[in-house]
Amino acid sequence: MMAMIDTQCRFYICTVCFRTSETALECHGHRMVHCDGFLPGDPRLKPVMSRAGELKTRAPRWFWEQVQPAATDEQ
Repeated sequence: MMAMIDTQCRFYICTVCFRTSETALECHGHRMVHCDGFLPGDPRLKPVMSRAGELKTRAPRWFWEQVQPAATDEQ
């Protein structure tokens, strides 16, 4: 019997140096943030934009929400 392959991309990333891990490690004195797998075209993969259409950050929305949750509320 063949083993099932998990096709979901789940990982943890350090918000300082962007080191990645399959487990939640501590890096630079804090826990890494979790990233679930997203389907292509998911709006959370796009950068955060202001209401005026200006780029707020090049980071994808899922990452920005982990690091600065209040910042995306004003959109």
